[in-house]
Amino acid sequence: MQPAVGGSVRPVFRPVRVLVPLLLALSVVGCRARADVLVAVEPDGSGTVTVTATLDPDAVAQVGDVAAALKVDDLRSAGWKVTGPKKAGADTFITVSKPFAEASRLGAVLEELGGPDGPFPGWKLTSSNSFTVSSYELTGKIRLTGSLDQFSDGEVAAALDGFATGRSPEELTAALQDDPDALTLNVAVTLPGDLDDVSGLDRTDPAPDVAAEFFRLGDGRAVDTAVELRSSSTDRSAVLWVILGGGLIVASALLFVAGRQQARRRRGRRPAAAE
Repeated sequence: MQPAVGGSVRPVFRPVRVLVPLLLALSVVGCRARADVLVAVEPDGSGTVTVTATLDPDAVAQVGDVAAALKVDDLRSAGWKVTGPKKAGADTFITVSKPFAEASRLGAVLEELGGPDGPFPGWKLTSSNSFTVSSYELTGKIRLTGSLDQFSDGEVAAALDGFATGRSPEELTAALQDDPDALTLNVAVTLPGDLDDVSGLDRTDPAPDVAAEFFRLGDGRAVDTAVELRSSSTDRSAVLWVILGGGLIVASALLFVAGRQQARRRRGRRPAAAE
């Protein structure tokens, strides 16, 4: 197995932008590594972005001390929660997550994962609410250049002969030919209620509120996928109150009509009683 980073040069990581991609970039030949990105939206339009990097034992052997390889102080300062690295079975996981308080903040959080030229440009979440129905719409793109250099920056590349991983895109593509699924990015979105329309991702059965897709990284193939999801949810308690309210109105109307009819009958009997 060849080391992904040659010589004794160790790049200075910028976690907010390149945390997971650099973990993946350090694990190329004879290894498997995966990044799972989950966007989970709550009924009020807030939510959380969670990224989990999974490294197999060979990948960990290449990286070495995963905890030491990552500088997470800047990540925490930017509001990300860091969990791990920790082992589950043979694999090693590290998870980072960040909440967004309102729908309009989702795009900014996703941009932190890869910078303005990263894989998640232009993501926008909107929500609207009526008395009984809430609707959600998420749009954006998943854009991959086919090169892991997309996840780097000038300082990292300068330390590695101009390339994010110390290898040219052609060298990386050749290294991945025997195992094209060695490095993958999995993207999943959960919206409240049931998904009405989905494009760019696939519905995940049997979960009606989840759509997901996986992408290969560093294989030389560019990806430019438009993502659009719509969902709606019904407030059952509000519907119940509408039904109860309607029932009370009908009952009140019937009582009113019955009272009027009874009053008429009483007035109609008074003359006969007088005779």
